[in-house]
Amino acid sequence: MAGSPIKHERNRLVREAIIRALEKGGQSPEEALVPMAEKMIAQAQGGDVASFREIADRLDGKPSQQVDMTVTRGEPKELSEDELKRIAAGGGARAALPHSGAKIPPEIH
Repeated sequence: MAGSPIKHERNRLVREAIIRALEKGGQSPEEALVPMAEKMIAQAQGGDVASFREIADRLDGKPSQQVDMTVTRGEPKELSEDELKRIAAGGGARAALPHSGAKIPPEIH
């Protein structure tokens, strides 16, 4: 599992605390959650959008977020052999430019 071990430990501690609190009444966590779920359903039926979203996320999973991105790259043929050698030697696109103060073409960004 990826991520911070500290975050996972904190999540485990919070989960265990919630389970202990739910078990205080002598019920299993599942039994203790039923009245809360019923209340959330009633709130969603009454028009509470946050409750509806929470129920939908639990039943269907959270919807994927679409990200539109345009990536423009310069073609290597646009660079001279000397510029390509400077880039290969550890410099970036800026190192490939002559020291004349020329600007980086937008397609290289």
